[in-house]
Amino acid sequence: MSSITLHYIFDPFCGWCYGASPLIEIAASQPNIKLQLHGGGMLTGYNQVKIDDQWRQFLLDTDKQIASITGQTFGDNYHQLLQQNDVILDSLPPITAIITADELANKGLTMLKAIQTAHYIDGCRVSDEDTLLQLAQQIGLDKQLFQQTFSMNKDEPTNKHIRSSRTLLHQVARSGFPTLIAQHNENLMVINLDKYFSQPQLWQKYLQNLSTAYLS
Repeated sequence: MSSITLHYIFDPFCGWCYGASPLIEIAASQPNIKLQLHGGGMLTGYNQVKIDDQWRQFLLDTDKQIASITGQTFGDNYHQLLQQNDVILDSLPPITAIITADELANKGLTMLKAIQTAHYIDGCRVSDEDTLLQLAQQIGLDKQLFQQTFSMNKDEPTNKHIRSSRTLLHQVARSGFPTLIAQHNENLMVINLDKYFSQPQLWQKYLQNLSTAYLS
């Protein structure tokens, strides 16, 4: 049966991606729609961040806006995490974990959700490999197999994945996260998520209409 692919370009530390997560879960549950994850690597290499006063205030201000518009909540433990001065946000390890979960058990989206919850609700350090290993076990992945596959996927394989994600992003003339792209055959169309925040029924109706238009 023919299907639509939704390419989801995200970053684990993108607050708006966290805000969009209910919409992404709905999309993943739709018949005739295949969700493909693309980690964008927003905070990798020279762009990884050590939280300072300027970044702390930026995140707090942005999180308020995200909560107001999307209805997503940010936990007290997350706010306590932001007050610590030794926190480093590096997107590479969590993206590696998502790639690994997808490869092992088609649980990339499950891992992304677990990482977002651990970060934005529980205030965990999700750039730490030990934290990611705990999350992998929580979502039902074998500890040893995850460790082995994570080690193979880290560094250059993950960087290659990120480069591919950014190539797709540039192909549709976008630069930010989240970006959602519908593909049917060779046709690509960017979907504007903004109008669907906090409106899951409207979003589900849009996806149904999209399937009808593309697959009828």
